[in-house]
Amino acid sequence: MDIGLFFSAYSFTWSILQLYTGYLSDKYGRSRFVMLGLFVYGISLILIGFFQSFMQLVIFRVIQGVGLGLFGPAALGLVAQAREKRARHPLDFYLKNNFKIVKDLGSNIKMAYYL
Repeated sequence: MDIGLFFSAYSFTWSILQLYTGYLSDKYGRSRFVMLGLFVYGISLILIGFFQSFMQLVIFRVIQGVGLGLFGPAALGLVAQAREKRARHPLDFYLKNNFKIVKDLGSNIKMAYYL
């Protein structure tokens, strides 16, 4: 049960925030959301190193999900804005699949380390 809470705290927060961040980043500026997302994610990585209890670790994982929820849609929007229309599709496909592969690979490496 603890492992499920550990992973779902991050994934749930990340997936919920992605629904709203795309709209907000279009309205208030994508680069602001990219920088804010990277800042929050960096802070969460530092905090994870100093956890004292499992509940703190889950809270820091929620903060990590907030950081990537702010970063993801804004970064994809910046890439789409910077590329020509005919070159967008392969680049979007590449970025989205690599995000998923790296996330899953990192989770599996962490689980193998802790088990």
